[in-house]
Amino acid sequence: MQNVTENSLDLINQGCALMAQQQYGQALEKFLLAQMDSPKYVNLGNVYSCLEKYDDALENFKKALMLDEKSSTVLFDIGNIMYLKGDKVEAVKYYNKADECGNLTADMYDVIAGFIFDEQDYFQELRYINRAIKLDPMNGEYYLEKAKIFIDQQKATEALETLHELNKLLPDAYEAYDMLSEIYTIKKDYEN
Repeated sequence: MQNVTENSLDLINQGCALMAQQQYGQALEKFLLAQMDSPKYVNLGNVYSCLEKYDDALENFKKALMLDEKSSTVLFDIGNIMYLKGDKVEAVKYYNKADECGNLTADMYDVIAGFIFDEQDYFQELRYINRAIKLDPMNGEYYLEKAKIFIDQQKATEALETLHELNKLLPDAYEAYDMLSEIYTIKKDYEN
């Protein structure tokens, strides 16, 4: 573990606050100052990514990976950068490595599912959205995404089952009822 001085920790916190306010240039300045005392490459990678300086972001994420080669977050971040750079093969490689290391969040699985959606690999997309649901079963957005995957595959029965499952968990999820009515209308099942 790196030794972080009080001064660099303060600068890192200031940089994170500036990132939250989308003041990326000022955040970069804070992170670079903090870097002098104790390198925190992930912060620099994140701010360079927000500034769309993907090569600089990648360089810093790879430095962070050298410090912790099993960091699922850093591997995931590198996958995102590779995707943004248009190298989808490398993106998948890093997403898979991140998944193998464990500790991915539901939101991370959702991002990977979105990437897979662009590639129209429905099996893998379902795999990742199901993992997001398993980690955060009360997030209705994941069920809606799962239903859309089934709809894209023209699997109305599976889409209906997913939406009914969502309605049982979150009866106030308006979007599920809206999507259900669309599916029933397409099927000319006007009674439902």
